[in-house]
Amino acid sequence: MKSTQKKFLEILLTNGGFIGQAAKAAGIHRTTHVYWMKTDSTYKQKFEEVYQEATEELLDEIECKLVEKAREGAQWAVTFFLKAKGRKRGYSFKEEPSSKKLPEDEKPPTIWVHTQEEAEIVESIISDARQGEPAPPGSVGIYPKGVQMVTG
Repeated sequence: MKSTQKKFLEILLTNGGFIGQAAKAAGIHRTTHVYWMKTDSTYKQKFEEVYQEATEELLDEIECKLVEKAREGAQWAVTFFLKAKGRKRGYSFKEEPSSKKLPEDEKPPTIWVHTQEEAEIVESIISDARQGEPAPPGSVGIYPKGVQMVTG
């Protein structure tokens, strides 16, 4: 293996498996890595080993942080952990019977939030909407076929 390949793989191992960042730090373009993958079977095999190890280490680190948050009492962390790791004890995502499933274009959107406070606000809005409460002026309604601004 070339010294640049070794350098790239060493960086990849320490940065959690982020290819673009590792390429930049190693002084190569990410397409160089793609070229090596296509043309160098030894490199490809070593990359797959290093990538697996890097992502497993990162996953372990993130799981530890999740457990820390759950132990601190963060409800979102407790819920996520139980859904992910507590299946054998009955905690799981519930699937609707196939007869009740909505077509793809009618499913509600996924809403990503960055803080517990944002999650609580979204939960409150959804809860109010389910109870038929009118949306406050200036709020945004998200529907499967578009977004609607509620004006007052």
